[in-house]
Amino acid sequence: MILSQAFEGIGLGAYGVAFCAGSRWYAQDDTRLRRMAESRWRWDRLTNRKLLRGEISQEEWFDRFARGQRSRG
Repeated sequence: MILSQAFEGIGLGAYGVAFCAGSRWYAQDDTRLRRMAESRWRWDRLTNRKLLRGEISQEEWFDRFARGQRSRG
């Protein structure tokens, strides 16, 4: 029982490290972040007040999205 819990903890720790490393790698490239922002565009356009009111353009939103993803890392 204790050995299985140890393996579970090691596995979850490895998953966490891999997830963090993958997130940092993804946020380093503007092209990857732009693709992510484009894939989220439909949903974000419907849920963000500034986008609903037309206060910011799609390009401005993509730039803000990229900056926000980088600041979390």
